[in-house]
Amino acid sequence: MGVVRSTFVIDENGVIEKVYPKGEARYQRGGNFRISERTALMAEQTGKQAEQQGFAQYGLEDSIYRALQLLGLQQPTPVQQQVIPQVLQKRDVIAQAQTGSGKTAAYAIPLCQLVDWEENKPQVMILTPTRELAMQVQQEILDIGKLKRIKAPALYGKHSFRQQEKDLKQKSHMVVGTPGRVLDHLERGTLFTGYIGYLVIDEADEMFHMGFWSRWSKFCLTCRKIG
Repeated sequence: MGVVRSTFVIDENGVIEKVYPKGEARYQRGGNFRISERTALMAEQTGKQAEQQGFAQYGLEDSIYRALQLLGLQQPTPVQQQVIPQVLQKRDVIAQAQTGSGKTAAYAIPLCQLVDWEENKPQVMILTPTRELAMQVQQEILDIGKLKRIKAPALYGKHSFRQQEKDLKQKSHMVVGTPGRVLDHLERGTLFTGYIGYLVIDEADEMFHMGFWSRWSKFCLTCRKIG
């Protein structure tokens, strides 16, 4: 994970609250975050600006911007308005949004921007609880990163381990996978993690319920520091 000064907890309506490194939040009651008046106003203002400027406001590479245009994505959704600028600044983000709100693109767009195309080894790890979601996320990344020629192999069960190993030996900018199969590759030494600086846990609540966190917490410590 990156060297982060603060974490932003976000839902589809805007920034909930800034959480500082020690885990303390300025506005917190009973373990739940609430929106401060100032934060809500900033979120509203940001949303209006995003509607006026579209994706052009984020200074994306031409290849990413043109890919979004080809996909018919003209205006960022509310969750994208809040998440994209935070990820581009390499901050940790916790986001919650409904299905169909564009939350996958919310992290896929800035990560496609941030990866170094010249680097052959994975720089991003995206974990999903199911094979189906891994395939969906992979396709969205490939669509957004198509013109930048982003490579993102998917690792999941009921698919040839040997073929996945072969894919990992090729240029790979991001890796998408389910925890069990990704751990298999890590234990067998077929997945190189030395350049991974970004970790995404999609549907994190489901991931925690699966009981993989004790092993994944050790993996997080090996991620390359960025800042």
